[in-house]
Amino acid sequence: MLGPRLLDATISERLVSQAQGNPFFLEELARSVVEQGEGMQPQGIPETIQSVLAARIDRLLPAAKRFLQTAAVVGAEVRVSLLRALVDYPQEALDESLVSLQSGEFLYQSQVLPESTYTFNHVLTREMASQTLLRRARQQLHAHIAQVLTAQFPESAESQPEVLAHHYTEAQLPEPALPYWQRAGQRAA
Repeated sequence: MLGPRLLDATISERLVSQAQGNPFFLEELARSVVEQGEGMQPQGIPETIQSVLAARIDRLLPAAKRFLQTAAVVGAEVRVSLLRALVDYPQEALDESLVSLQSGEFLYQSQVLPESTYTFNHVLTREMASQTLLRRARQQLHAHIAQVLTAQFPESAESQPEVLAHHYTEAQLPEPALPYWQRAGQRAA
């Protein structure tokens, strides 16, 4: 991952030691070193996978960070059409952000047809992206997702009522969540 880059022996030993045999942690530590550049000091190596991911997310450009956070609240997989409806940015900004998030290995394209869909590279990446939002902002985003799904993606409301129920519940809106939970229960039965 580091390519031809030569690392100070102290830093490479610290990375291997810090990862404690966890390949995902080691990958994220290596990405963090690459993103921080040559000036990284051994004391600057984060202690936990969560802190590595949080630091990498904080270094994203604002548009890419917002897209990643929004995608994290949507779920493990996110359709580009839904992301576009949720984040009011030009198509060009969305495309640039998706390329940036893919090259940073936060997301990967899991489906092209019938619709472009992106998936998080790891559940911890998704959790950290979501947790970088304040609780109130996350609740508001859940409410917005439920409203957009209901208004612009009615087929999702019909085929996946549990998704709407989840977003309404996370938005602290139990009244609109209840009928969707009931439909989800009926479908499951």
